[in-house]
This record gives sequence, structure tokens and C-alpha cells, in this order.
Amino acid sequence: MTIDEILEQLSSNPEGSFPHAGINAAVAQQEAITPHLLAHLQELIDLGEDIDDDFYDGLTLFAIFLLAQFREARAYPLIIHLLTCGEDSAEFYFGDAITNGMPRILASICHGDIAPLKALVENEALDEFVRAAALESLATLFTEQALSREDLLSYFTWLFREYPVRKDSFMWDSLIICCAAFRFAELLPDIRKAYEDGLADTSVASLKSIEDEIVSEYDNLDELWHLKHYITDTTAKLSSWASFQPVEQQRTIPEPKGPVTPDRTPKGTVLHDRGTFLRADPKTGRNDPCPCGSGKKFKKCCGR
Repeated sequence: MTIDEILEQLSSNPEGSFPHAGINAAVAQQEAITPHLLAHLQELIDLGEDIDDDFYDGLTLFAIFLLAQFREARAYPLIIHLLTCGEDSAEFYFGDAITNGMPRILASICHGDIAPLKALVENEALDEFVRAAALESLATLFTEQALSREDLLSYFTWLFREYPVRKDSFMWDSLIICCAAFRFAELLPDIRKAYEDGLADTSVASLKSIEDEIVSEYDNLDELWHLKHYITDTTAKLSSWASFQPVEQQRTIPEPKGPVTPDRTPKGTVLHDRGTFLRADPKTGRNDPCPCGSGKKFKKCCGR
């Protein structure tokens, strides 16, 4: 396949199918395709508010996973920018990938530069799931032995004891679950205080389950299987998503209201990939008329 053919297949992949040939060809031609994937992300940035709603569909998703698989450091500032460039920008550009892959993507492309990840974690203006994804990317770096236990424990300790904003957020739930998974028992008093202060959501993880897990025998992070490794296989990661299954096998289910809570297993409470949700109704595009009837574009009205 030529580069243009690869980009066309990844950009216009029909619902209910996965572009195996295009992904395989992109991987085989990594050096040639990488500048085009980077250029796509840069074009999103350059378009800004003028972006067409259909522009990013398809290629953006494959681009960020392929660039992560390639360990492409040049993608790091571009993705960070798209995560932070405006209210709801992360959901607009990346959708389900925020919770279903973004931690591993960020870890794969940061190459030890964790300052931008910490900045995401600590930015109260960002979506709570973006902040949690950034924190979980540190967990991936730890499991890949690119971040020491001492450094991660030190940062987690700072968040519990010195981070100035103490209000409930999914970031705190992710922090607590990672502490339990890594057996940071030193922070158990701080975790208990977080529950007392209402920072943690007991529907995500009960204090009892965290207390039991954090002092249990270390089991090689089985409960954080989805965060353990860098992105190494885009096909394996994405081909099972609901939107890539045959249409007749897809289930239409409503989007969840509020945080998507993790499943529970006999080992404790875990965070893991939830797959993708299919909308019951068409998504309102940013440039579409606002459904409230104001006559304004959605991005200038209720979508702000």
C-alpha cells in the first residue's frame, strides 16, 4: 500500500470493520508514515476552533496509537496540547481513548519527561479523567521500570500531603487504587484521611478493599494489567473495540452519567479498560446548530 492509500483507509474506515491492512502497512512503513501522522495532529492544532467535525474521525485515533507504538517523542507535545487546548478539547479529539489507552500512550511517548504529566495531574481546569489518565501514565512508567518506586512514592506522598486543592475528583480514586496496587502501605494513613475528607468515591473502591489490598502479598500488578506496558500492538489494542465489530453484533447503550466505575474482582477493586460506548443518539457536532434552539453553533453555546 502507498502512504496515501494507508491514510485513506485509516481516515475513512467504515463502521463495523477494522483496517487491518492499513495498520499493518503503517507499521511496515513506520519511517515513511510517521511524518504524516504527526502532521495530522499538527493540523488539528492549527485548525483550532475552525476544525470541521468530521476532520478528526478515524485517523486521529489510529495516529495516536501508532505513534505510541512507534515510541515517537515528537507526538508528546502535540498530544499534550490537544488534551489541554480548550474546555472539552480532550473529549472532542480523543473520545473513549482518554480512559481506554491514554495512560499507556503518554507513557510510551514521554521518554522520561514526566513534568508535563505532573502538570496534567495538577491542573484543576482539566477534565478529571484526563488528570487520572496522566497519573496512571506514571503507573505505566513504574511498571516498565522507567520510574523508580522512590520517585513515584515521593510524588504520591506530595499529592496526599501538600497538593493544595482537596476536592473530590476521579484523580484521587486513581491515586488511591494505584497506591493499593503498588502496595504503598506507607500511605495508608493518608488514604484513610482522603476517605474521611470525601475525596474518594466509595462506589469506585471501598476503604476496606483498599486496606486489604495494600497490605496483601504483592502479585505482580495483576490488578493493573491494563497499565502495565507501553503500547506495542495497535491492532491488539483497538480491534476489539465495539465500534470495530460487525454492526449486527454491536449493542446500542447509553453513555454513562458520571464516572465509569471499575469492575470488582476477588482480588480487590481494579481499574481496567471498559471498551467503547455506542451512542443511542447522534453526537452533536461542534459546528452544528445547538439543540437548545438558540440559533448559535453548539461550540458557541451549550457545547462551550
